[in-house]
Amino acid sequence: MWNCPLTQGGGKARDAHFALPWAIIFCPYGAESNLQFVREYYYDAVSMTQRSPIIVWLLVAASLCVCTVALSWVSESSPRSVYGAMVYYALLNGHLSAVCIWSALRTKTNVWTRIAPLVAVIAFSIAFGLVDPDINNYLFYFGLHAAALLTGLWVFRRSRYWERRSGDQSDWQFSIGQLLIITTVVALLAAALHHSELQFDGDHVLLFAFLCCSVALAMASVFIWSRVGHWLLRLAGVLAVAFGLGAAFYISDEYMAMFAMIHYLIQGLVLSAWLTWGQILPINEAPVVAESYSRPKQ
Repeated sequence: MWNCPLTQGGGKARDAHFALPWAIIFCPYGAESNLQFVREYYYDAVSMTQRSPIIVWLLVAASLCVCTVALSWVSESSPRSVYGAMVYYALLNGHLSAVCIWSALRTKTNVWTRIAPLVAVIAFSIAFGLVDPDINNYLFYFGLHAAALLTGLWVFRRSRYWERRSGDQSDWQFSIGQLLIITTVVALLAAALHHSELQFDGDHVLLFAFLCCSVALAMASVFIWSRVGHWLLRLAGVLAVAFGLGAAFYISDEYMAMFAMIHYLIQGLVLSAWLTWGQILPINEAPVVAESYSRPKQ
């Protein structure tokens, strides 16, 4: 029986792309043994190739700059202000989805990761208050967006697919703390709706359809970017979903469809940037590659 060079000396692989081929070639112990080996060594190799935190802070700085530029367009007394408001609103929605994804799927949680969506909802509502002074409308909209997305991600995290992709196992049980959070969120959303103008708006169907499509885009982005493949293909997949969701609004109004397509395409770009460079998706490439590998037992 051969000795695997990666196990000699008790050392771990330093390069994720180096670890897997050697695990397959030099460890001919059968498919099950190879799968266990890859899980033990390749997981560590993947964890050693995390991107530098500097990239995350550069992404934060870039996001602030883009939002500032869009806000400056809004302040202009020209037709460009309408497009500036559209871009600004889409940027805030995209970043809110990114915060919710980071909070819901993070393997190591603490009080700060739990309250991050609430802080984001308040901060983005105040930020859009620079455009529209009626903050209560956006407290309700952003709050409902975050609540719906967190609910979907809570279910997604407990799926077999995500367990295989992340190695994280979560049960379906509710704790007393989670029930307390749910009742608090429902009460806050009801209070925000009561003090907003949205309760007097008769076209609730279009509003909730617009919100549900944003949530669907975020969920689709998580699924697409958790797959194995070239980043261009994954980006194209997210943008195709965004385009399709926007085109669905042609049923209602052509102008609304154009606004929705631009809105969702911007959200798709924001989500793709954070899912690629922001390290908000805790996944491993090893499970998919290892489980797809089959070799006759010897």
